Amino acid sequence: MKVKYCVVFLLILGIIPLMIEDTAFLKSSAVLMITSVGMLLTRKRREDVKFDYIRYSLVKILTGDVGSSIYGIILFVILAMALTTWLPDGIEEKNYPLIAGTVFYLVAFFALFLWASPSKKEKPKGFRQTRVLIMALSKPNWSIEDLKKATCEDLLHNRKRLNVNPIFIAVNKHRSEIKKLILIVSKEIVTNRDYAERIKAIADKLKECFSREIEIEEWLIDDANDLNRIRGDLLPKLERIIREESAEEITIDITGGTAAISGALTLLAVKEDIQAQYLRQDRLEIQKIDIDVFDLGDLWREFSERLMEKTS
Repeated sequence: MKVKYCVVFLLILGIIPLMIEDTAFLKSSAVLMITSVGMLLTRKRREDVKFDYIRYSLVKILTGDVGSSIYGIILFVILAMALTTWLPDGIEEKNYPLIAGTVFYLVAFFALFLWASPSKKEKPKGFRQTRVLIMALSKPNWSIEDLKKATCEDLLHNRKRLNVNPIFIAVNKHRSEIKKLILIVSKEIVTNRDYAERIKAIADKLKECFSREIEIEEWLIDDANDLNRIRGDLLPKLERIIREESAEEITIDITGGTAAISGALTLLAVKEDIQAQYLRQDRLEIQKIDIDVFDLGDLWREFSERLMEKTS
């Protein structure tokens, strides 16, 4: 927080000479630019100053910080003034000190923002088993009797093609650590008369297959096809679980549910820095999805493939 105060102080200090004279603004902006670039280049870990880091920080100011905090609002207002008032006025009036001063100030602005931004985290290598698994319950193509008759081998090897199988395959991936399974359910599924019996049947079969009870918690969503509403429904619940367990002990599985649910879960995994996984259908293999805010291109490619799978 002190770093952000420093950024705001320096940026506001750099504006004061503009109220006096354009030449004074040019000189102060040049000094501010040299100072801010120097601060950026002398960060403790110079390897942070690279393209991915800069790309992340620019995305952050345009989509993350702006409007979500006083700091973000101040930065947005300053940037808007520079781009929509100072620079256009300088060009229109052919006021070269103002133009140059604004350019220097903008360089200083972005250098200070980058200096104050967090560095890219190292991704943990390999897959880790976690205590909490979050995934969606697909609209059942199975009856309670189907599940009762199925053997654990049937479920774990997808022999009977029940769309409840991915739950058992995913739990099996975390079998030594998992304590809680969170199922995301839509109103359409919950309103079925046998819904409670189905959840109990899943719990009983999990106990049978893994020789212990695994707690099941249900998260209700209003509309399984509205990505933004799903995110809104799930975010407070996810934040609660993070407070209770920590993000490192949570895995999000995007296999079940609609394409919108998969997309919302993927975005939430990125936002909260949570391990994500999905079941590769052709191999019946759980794969980790290595995504964070630095991998937005990969994220959207992954989501597009998932969307095509859901709609094919």
